[in-house]
Amino acid sequence: MAGHVHIGVFVEVVSYVSPYIDSFWTSQPTVVPFWGRMSLHILGFCPMLNYTSAQVAMRLGITRRYQPFAAGLVALLLDLPFDIMCLKTLWWTWHDTDPNITRA
Repeated sequence: MAGHVHIGVFVEVVSYVSPYIDSFWTSQPTVVPFWGRMSLHILGFCPMLNYTSAQVAMRLGITRRYQPFAAGLVALLLDLPFDIMCLKTLWWTWHDTDPNITRA
């Protein structure tokens, strides 16, 4: 489980400090551990999502060769409702100036 915590935090921190990935705003949470941007729930949600996805993929009984793909699909299916809910409740939103969503 510690590895899932480390990779989850690493991915989130990289997305906050990289100018190429930093394309979203988060709402102000109660506890903000990193640079005033990362919510404390990320430290629990991301590792839970990674761990659960890996465990489901292993227990599906598919060969080890295809388990990473199954884990990715499970993670997507678990995270998609959360992302939709977060956008609707404005827990996070895209930057208006992000070229990926700006109309030409």
